[in-house]
Amino acid sequence: MRPQAETYDKKDDLLGVRTAIETHPVKLLSFVETGTADGTGILEIERRYLGKPFKNLLTIEKSLEMAERYRDKFEGSSVLRMLGDSRDVLPTWGDQLGPTLWYLDAHYCRGYHADAATNETLPLFRELEILSWRTEQDVVVVDDAGTFQQSRDDLRREGRGWGDVTFSGIEKLLKHVSLSYRCNREFILHLNCSDTWPTPWLSGSKLDELQMRVIERQKTRPPRRQIQSFNL
Repeated sequence: MRPQAETYDKKDDLLGVRTAIETHPVKLLSFVETGTADGTGILEIERRYLGKPFKNLLTIEKSLEMAERYRDKFEGSSVLRMLGDSRDVLPTWGDQLGPTLWYLDAHYCRGYHADAATNETLPLFRELEILSWRTEQDVVVVDDAGTFQQSRDDLRREGRGWGDVTFSGIEKLLKHVSLSYRCNREFILHLNCSDTWPTPWLSGSKLDELQMRVIERQKTRPPRRQIQSFNL
């Protein structure tokens, strides 16, 4: 019984991450980002959330050109930068990171990547398959939810691409999804938490309201699952 919610706030690019952290029933120890790009996202995560709650901050970038271009932005940062394909790097970590927020944003980006002319399958599918085997109470945040099921020429890739991505397909790949919702441009999924909810895990009036709606949805969930809109 998993409720789904949708919220949107143009003023806060990290609303999805903040909501995921405050909604999760256990303390998250690590934050892992796939697709560093110019480093803006992971460095803002460090500024806001290093030590509260994250002890470990890691980011993966496939493009050597990108990694070199923005090297100086990470001077003095505690973020661990890794160069490589996320599909190769993720399996090497196992469960050593503890409960982790996985921010999946690795994909072709026109004008940013050195291998922009090559055709590649969207790495998201393999990333989800890898994370589905974890037993920790993780959170998976999939960026670019507004691009799901789109097949514009600039998004079309050889093999599986954004046109093949669906909310239900992501849930099916991850298997042990306890709660899922869309927030801003992100699709958020809490894993392996079914035995933990419902508990008073939220704080603040708006999140308290979401908690109550979550509990009510668990009691009276319609037979056909849809993305619901929670106007917080």
